[in-house]
Amino acid sequence: MPWTARFIADDGIIEMTYEGILTEAELHASVHAAVEYGTREDTLNVLADCTRIIAEGSLFDVVELVNFYDQNKVTRRMREAVIVDAGSPTEMYMRFYETVACNRGYTVRTFTSAEDARNWLRGEA
Repeated sequence: MPWTARFIADDGIIEMTYEGILTEAELHASVHAAVEYGTREDTLNVLADCTRIIAEGSLFDVVELVNFYDQNKVTRRMREAVIVDAGSPTEMYMRFYETVACNRGYTVRTFTSAEDARNWLRGEA
């Protein structure tokens, strides 16, 4: 599986780690897992580590991911911090994802520092 999910109780954060190339089905499954974790652990904070992902596809695929959120009624109260490597091809995709998601009312920020991302989710940034 190219993604893993775990709950970090000390921070109240769901950590999603992605690796390699994800299919649309795998990405959708990871979204469902994050929502289930959030419900079970009573948190809306998601940390998406995309530093090991291989960005493929088109920017249209990014729009379709946010459409998937809408179709599956993902709460707009969720806060997602996305971690990418600075200057990587993935950074371009994730910054576009941030823009599309924010334009649809979701709270998403892209970071090149895991520490900054965690601080933002904890309300310290």
